[in-house]
Amino acid sequence: MEKLVAGQTYFIVVFNDEDLKVPVVQTLVYVEDGRRGDGSEFHLFRELSAQGKESKYVVDKKDAKRMLLDQKGLLAKLKSCFDGKLATSPR
Repeated sequence: MEKLVAGQTYFIVVFNDEDLKVPVVQTLVYVEDGRRGDGSEFHLFRELSAQGKESKYVVDKKDAKRMLLDQKGLLAKLKSCFDGKLATSPR
């Protein structure tokens, strides 16, 4: 994912289990970039929910590459999850 595009949909995937087989997908619509008083930068999104409610969602720019997925990235992450390729082996 190169550059965020206003109005485009992005995703964050977290897991509800230790085996990384139960994904929870957050759906975000990119709004704009911002800067805090301390100079740190962030991306501002609208978070969409199944209930139709929207709320603001902020991702620090330094964390964006690690956290955000586009549609292609989401599909790849979910495929890996359902194929059992994300789970780590026991210690």
